[in-house]
Amino acid sequence: MRAFDVLFRHDDELIFVVMDTENGGKVAVEANHQLVVFAHDVRELQHRIRTQVQEHFQGHSTATIRLREFKDTVIDMKSPQG
Repeated sequence: MRAFDVLFRHDDELIFVVMDTENGGKVAVEANHQLVVFAHDVRELQHRIRTQVQEHFQGHSTATIRLREFKDTVIDMKSPQG
């Protein structure tokens, strides 16, 4: 099994990878069904994801929705340690 499959696939789950946007919002991506959702905060994101999944599956999805958040930390190698 490839790392990509472990990260994004599961038969009874929809896994959305959540990232912060440059303007302070959130974006969630579900790769298997090509769903992308934007929102200002996590609460709005959850609501929009639920709505998007209902619409995509025409109200027939019983899958669990998992949000997997990632945060980037940048280490500047040009500045001295301090």
